[in-house]
This record gives sequence, structure tokens and C-alpha cells, in this order.
Amino acid sequence: MNILLKYGREKITVKLNDGNFIGHLKPKKINVEKSERQIIIDSLKNPVKSHKLSEFIEKNDKVLIAIPDKTRISRLSIILPIILKELKDIGITKENIKIIFSNGSHSSMDENEKKSILGEKYYNLFKIFENNAFDEKQHVYFGKTKRGTSIFLNKILADSDKIITIGSVTHHYFAGFGGGVKMIMPGLAYYKTIEQNHKRSITKNVKLNKYCKSGELENNPVYEDLIDVMNYCPPIFSLNLLLDEKGKIIFASSGNVIESHKKTAFQVNKKYRIGINEKADLVICSTGGYPKDINLIQTHKSIHNAYQAVKHNGVIICLAECIDGIGSKTFLDWFNYDNIILKKKILTDYSLNAQTAISFMEKCKNVKIILVTKLNPSIANKVGFTSSKNFDEAYKIALSYLKKDFSYYVIDNSSLVLPYLKTNR
Repeated sequence: MNILLKYGREKITVKLNDGNFIGHLKPKKINVEKSERQIIIDSLKNPVKSHKLSEFIEKNDKVLIAIPDKTRISRLSIILPIILKELKDIGITKENIKIIFSNGSHSSMDENEKKSILGEKYYNLFKIFENNAFDEKQHVYFGKTKRGTSIFLNKILADSDKIITIGSVTHHYFAGFGGGVKMIMPGLAYYKTIEQNHKRSITKNVKLNKYCKSGELENNPVYEDLIDVMNYCPPIFSLNLLLDEKGKIIFASSGNVIESHKKTAFQVNKKYRIGINEKADLVICSTGGYPKDINLIQTHKSIHNAYQAVKHNGVIICLAECIDGIGSKTFLDWFNYDNIILKKKILTDYSLNAQTAISFMEKCKNVKIILVTKLNPSIANKVGFTSSKNFDEAYKIALSYLKKDFSYYVIDNSSLVLPYLKTNR
């Protein structure tokens, strides 16, 4: 059997001639009759628990538009013309519009990357900013959440009358879902604020909190903390998108930042949460290509999803180019400590991506992970997975761990598909 899988911006044919194939895990098909543009227009006409954009924003408002960075697909070429026309019709001048990339703790982008995302027209027309979570001067204090998180957000928020967020919603392995409130926090937050929030995903026993998981918002301490941050922000109008596996808009919900996000999250689960009857000895997956495999931190989300479909002591082969390397300044540091020191340090000196390190450690302890990647092999050795230069090499390594009659799944886009064992629902 030959299957075409994405790797970076390329496609690779993988040949599978061994084992028992038990399923190609794909998103559910949803028939969409409207164009992407019409989906956005209809969403803006029917906002959730909010006035329409034309009533939400007043003529003299200073408007900030928060958009995703290069690690996310956003379809801005379709959305921005619609949003900006509405603002023009309200009477908002270009001088009163600022656009900011919600980078969160991700690395900064160069000007060509920004221009590519926005398009040259809008890049040159408006004041463009990006959040640098590690630049203290960019951020100001807004208050403190009920859980004690000190809220430092980009000062541009404080200088704005109204906020518009635009972002796609996908599963997130400890916040439940991306998009929505995450466009503000961690998107526009200072790294110390992000750390305080993300630390809530870890228990006192230094394990991932059972309520912090993909596709779940209820009782999730990370998500509940994020919601509280919204109470300290200027009024927000949110546009949340569901994209299909080809990156096209198939659903949108606008309005209240929390409620429109929940409405879209429900649709994400309907399309991308896939039930399985059994776990497999081997899962072969692709992240879905660039930008989902832009770095190791982003790739982990795909590995996390594939992990839900593999047996204990099984094998995962994941295609992930990781052209930008690790994607975190602090991630590898967590692998310098033995288990006892690690637990103490995480509880007393938590830093960004500690929860990702813990998650990787747990997975590498329970299954064999083989990455087809451009990452330096020394990174793989330190984290605990195996790296290979091509699929054939990875497949040979996998076969050395598997019995002859092994079972396997294939997942074309494991950044989107979230398997669950039906007996556990």
C-alpha cells in the first residue's frame, strides 16, 4: 500500500507492505455549500451574544486587530477585506486601525514573513506590530485573575478602545482548544504571565492535570484562568474559524470571545474527534505539513494526538520537518535533571514549555517515537525519541520493535485528528 503524506512543504510517498492495516483515521466529511467569503459574512450578520460589528464599534474608536502568527493558518486574504470594509463603513480611518500578530511566546517573524501572511497591500497600509513575550517594555499590568495569575498584556491593548480577534480553532493538548481567548492570552501576554497560566496544567505530583486535555473545557484550570483574563481587557469581538484539512474555512462563529469560541469548538469536536474500537501497535502520521511541523513544540501536538491511538509499548512514526528547530528557548533545559530534581524544579522554578517536556517524557517512556525530521539527532537523544532522515529508515527501525503481525493506523493530519477509544467515552 502506498500513501502520500505531507512533510514540510513537500509530499512524500510511503510504502507499507507489512502488518495489518486497521484504519486510515481521517476527519469526518462535512458538506459545505457556501463559499468561504459567504461563511464569514453570514457569521458577522449573526454574532453570538454580541452586537453586530457595525454596532459594536463606534466611529471614533481606536481598533486593534489581533491575528495569528506564522504557526497558524488564518485565511486573512479572505477575512481582512470583509472586516476592513465594515470598519470603513463605520467611519474608522486607517490611522485608527492597528494590526498585531498574537505570537504569544513563539519566536519573532521577519518582515517578509509578516508581509506573506498579511499581503503586501495591508502590510504597507496599516501599522503592524507583533507581540514579543520576552520584551518587558511591551507589556503593562492589567490586574490579577481569581487564581492569582498576574496579568501583563501588550500595552497596545491598553491604548485601544475595541479589539477584534481572528483565529482558527483546533484541539490543544492542555488548554482544550486553541483560538478565541488564546488570541489575547497567551497571544498578547508577557512570558511570566504565560508561565503562571501554563503551570496550572501541572499537578503537585508533577503530572499533567487530568482536566487539562484536548477537546475539553469544563473544569480545565488553564482555560478558566484564560477566561478570567478577558474581564480585564477592552471589549472584544471575536471571529473563530473551523478549517478543513486543506485549510479552507467551513464554519465560522463571531461575537462574544468566549461564546463564539465555544460554538466553534463544538464543531471542531464533531469533525476532528474520531472514535476507534482498538489501539494499534503502530501509528504512522504526518502533522499535515507546514506550518504544523514548523518546529518541535508544534509537532508535539500531532504526536500527542497520535499517542491516543497507539498501544502501550507501541511505536509512533511521525513526519515532521521542524525547519525552525525546537521552537522554545527553555524546552531542552528540562531534560538536564533526574526525576527527583526535575519535580522539585518544576514546582519551584517553572518556565515555559515545562508541561510539554513532561508530556514528551511520559510518551517516550510508554512508546517508541520515531521522527522523520531535519532536527539535529542530538535533540532526539536528549528528549528520548529517535530521529531519522527519511521514512524508509524510520520504518526499518519501527519494524525492529514490532512483532510480525503488528496492527497499524495511518493519520494524514495528526495535528487535526484526535482519536479516542470508544469504550472510554
